[in-house]
Amino acid sequence: MAVKINKLTNGNVYIDGISHFGSFKEVSSPELKAVQVEHNALGMIGKLNFPTGFDKMSLKIAWNGAYPEALIFNSDIFNTVFLQIRGNVQAWNALGKTDTSILWNVRGRFTGTPSLELKPQSDAEPSTEMEVSSFELIQGGIEIVFVDFLTQEYRVLGIDRTAKYRANLGI
Repeated sequence: MAVKINKLTNGNVYIDGISHFGSFKEVSSPELKAVQVEHNALGMIGKLNFPTGFDKMSLKIAWNGAYPEALIFNSDIFNTVFLQIRGNVQAWNALGKTDTSILWNVRGRFTGTPSLELKPQSDAEPSTEMEVSSFELIQGGIEIVFVDFLTQEYRVLGIDRTAKYRANLGI
């Protein structure tokens, strides 16, 4: 079996369609994590966990400087923003390298103004956090996962995993 190595080493961030190339030191994408409920019944030799939904999601940004536009949209805790993280995946194998796109589409609200830590003769590195309500991961043009907490949608590889749930609830 041939070895295939995938590397994702850089990216760019857009907020409401505006590129912030070079403005970020680091960004942590949301983690989609299931909330589990334990089931243990008389006669069972073990316990089982079953998913009941998802835990809250957040996105963290470390800026590499103080930008006025960051202070503005981070300070409005009621305004929802659309954030897109774009990257390039390099796939290496015996034949060489191929490049594939990867992107995260995120919708949410920033939780407040960036925290600043000032030190003598050092760059200020403000950081912010966003509460995420919608998250989509696409690689090579294929939707891997999509979840929207407000519309109760959850898709994996384009398959709607909550359609029956929404129908049962009449929404």
